[in-house]
Amino acid sequence: MVLIPRKISFPPEELIVATNVTVPVDTSRNVAVFRAPDFGQYACWLRRLAAARLNDMMLWFSSDGRTNYLALNAGARLNLDISQELSVYCRTLFSLDAFNKTGASVSNYQIRSSYLVDFPKEPFRPPTLFKPLEQNIMDIIEVAERVTVAAGGEERVGASITVPTDQKAVLFELACERSTTPGDPIIDITRDGEALRLDLDCYAMPDLEYSEKLWIPAIDTLETKLRSSGGKTNYRVRYKVGLFELLPEEKALWKVE
Repeated sequence: MVLIPRKISFPPEELIVATNVTVPVDTSRNVAVFRAPDFGQYACWLRRLAAARLNDMMLWFSSDGRTNYLALNAGARLNLDISQELSVYCRTLFSLDAFNKTGASVSNYQIRSSYLVDFPKEPFRPPTLFKPLEQNIMDIIEVAERVTVAAGGEERVGASITVPTDQKAVLFELACERSTTPGDPIIDITRDGEALRLDLDCYAMPDLEYSEKLWIPAIDTLETKLRSSGGKTNYRVRYKVGLFELLPEEKALWKVE
């Protein structure tokens, strides 16, 4: 289970949960949860959802007392490479669960979901984040690397980005080759010296031809790292970072001097 949000610093932010779960027959397993009592100042939107195509594996999303508001048969959805766009608002509590109606136990079932976290809004529409060329963009940096990491180790993917004064750096696109090993490797993001520990399981990510959207701002430093328990050689990862002017209203909202 992953608790959303994690270490929100500069709302709005969009985070990805990429994981695998083992689901016994006629049993559910929780994938992600948002609880307002823990994070009362924020609201959350389910924005994207992808899962391995498997007949009668049910994806249940409950929100604000609406039990199984989404009840999706994974066998009728697009494959794992393609995250399908959604917009489901949650102010108090949501949970995403996988329920196994396949007739047999399923191991290492891959699920990926994205959540936008921001202050509550009326009407309940999420902000538009993913048009960097239409915003106060200064540069877009692409990093594409083949990374070798020893067993039990961690290696940075590309150089650490030092954010210039009065700017913000935003990680807004991420891709990697899909691993054949559940839980290995993992992609980690470190923002302003603090590890977010999103624990992005590359086994549940789309393959390299596809990119995942996210929105993680930083005002000091931004690093992307690859962590492996078994070791990886020439493992391919790519991402994009936008450098934006830090606006006066953002400085006030984020309490940046």
